[in-house]
Order: sequence, then C-alpha cells, then structure tokens
Amino acid sequence: LPPSFFHSFFVVFIRFSKFALIYFHSRGLLTPCEFGKPWGYMAAGRWLEARPIVEETLSIEEALHGHLHLKCVPTLAMLASICSAISEYVKAESLYLKAKMIMVNASMEQHQTYAALLSGLAGFHQNIGAYEKAEPLYLESKKIQAKALGEQHPDYAGTLNDLAVLYQKMGAY
Repeated sequence: LPPSFFHSFFVVFIRFSKFALIYFHSRGLLTPCEFGKPWGYMAAGRWLEARPIVEETLSIEEALHGHLHLKCVPTLAMLASICSAISEYVKAESLYLKAKMIMVNASMEQHQTYAALLSGLAGFHQNIGAYEKAEPLYLESKKIQAKALGEQHPDYAGTLNDLAVLYQKMGAY
C-alpha cells in the first residue's frame, strides 16, 4: 500500500478514536479495545495480529449489548480500518456502513463522532479510488464539524485538508 494510505488512515482513525473516547466515556461506554495491544499492533502495521483482538472485543460487545448498540461503533470502525489495510475492502465497507447505520438509528447524525465516522468512510473510499463516493462524505463531515466544533477547530481543518487531497487526486484544482 502507498504511504499516503497509512497517513490518511492514521489521521482519520485517530481523529475518530479521540471523539469516540470522549463521547462514549462521557456515557460510561468505553470499549476494552480502545486501549492496549490493538493500538500498538496497528501503529506498527501489524494488522493481522490486531484483527483477532478487535474481532473478539466486537463479539463480546455484541453479546453484551446487541449487535446494533452504540458501544459497538468504535470497534466496528477499528475493525473496518484493519480490513481495509489488509485489502478486505468489501468487509471494510460493510463494517463502516453498519457503524454508520447504528449512529443514524440513534439519531446522532449531527454529532462530531458521526462526522469522524463519515471521514473514515470517505478516507476508505478515497484510498480505493472511489472518489465519487468519498466527496459527499467529506462534505457532510465538514458541515457537521463546522456546526458541532466550529470552523477554527483542528479537526475541521483536518477534514478540509482531506477534502483538498481528494480534489488533488481527482485533478480538480
């Protein structure tokens, strides 16, 4: 995979994870996967070692809370990122879409965590060359972040940067 894949993966994923930690922690819903080994494995590019840990975490969360619970969203996003990194694109997209559906069903479309999830999904589409799918996701994420965080927030600026990189790749200067 090109180095740009890993750069955009970590920028989007870390941004999503920070919001997920803030949002879910404030409601007492931290997942065990948000700390520890999976992060180290993923940072080192050891996707295949991180995957079974994240899958087990998701399995536990789904058994405890149901497969459509908000608690599963950060772990679904983490597993989607791992699947994308190991070229399991169909699985990655289905996990991102499941996480998105859970948040929509919970009426969280205006929350910064949802915006970060959209950016993650957009980054996924960008990395596989599906630019026409990435653009509306980045634009929606940008709109939500502007409202939820303000246009001076670093994460809003990060989404603008992601959108600029997408336009550059599309040749839309």
